[in-house]
Amino acid sequence: MPFDRPRSADRTAIEWNSAVCSIRCHPHFVSPTTCERIARLAAEFPEEVGALVDAHPGSRRSGVRWLPLSEKTRWAYELMRHLIDEANERFMFDITGFAEPLHTVEYGVDGHIGWHLDCALRQTSTRKLAATLLLTPRSDFEGGEIEFAAQAEKGDEEDIGDARVFPTYLAHRVLPVTRGRRQVLVAWAHGPSFK
Repeated sequence: MPFDRPRSADRTAIEWNSAVCSIRCHPHFVSPTTCERIARLAAEFPEEVGALVDAHPGSRRSGVRWLPLSEKTRWAYELMRHLIDEANERFMFDITGFAEPLHTVEYGVDGHIGWHLDCALRQTSTRKLAATLLLTPRSDFEGGEIEFAAQAEKGDEEDIGDARVFPTYLAHRVLPVTRGRRQVLVAWAHGPSFK
């Protein structure tokens, strides 16, 4: 197909979809009881030091617990799949499913993640949507806010059970936790290369 001049007045032109640069917030997506159940499930798996692909040391301080798909964890996968499917009605990405396990990320005091993308090199290159679910009551920690470079202003403060879904190519960071502990469940939905 040749690259001709734009056809903005032509109705056969590609339809715009501004949702591809948005963050979908889902307040009270699940109950605090469900969040506590997920946290108990995650505690059954070993904690690892969180890392970023090709990042410099010190850019991340957090613990990670991977939840492999099994009969015991399947309900959590179904929950996050429902969240992503609902959000993807707006994004309209070609999603094929989970290619990586769900995991929790736990931030203690000074826990943080610097500016990064969830879609980058090697195994991360097919990630399309990221979904996070806050498992900790807001009263249990201070700091730890997630910020997106695409947003001019901070979003609403999250509380337990709140979820977010966003394209993996949006730059974001988690500010340092100054008191308590923040824990989130994370899922990445994968699909074929953007085209």
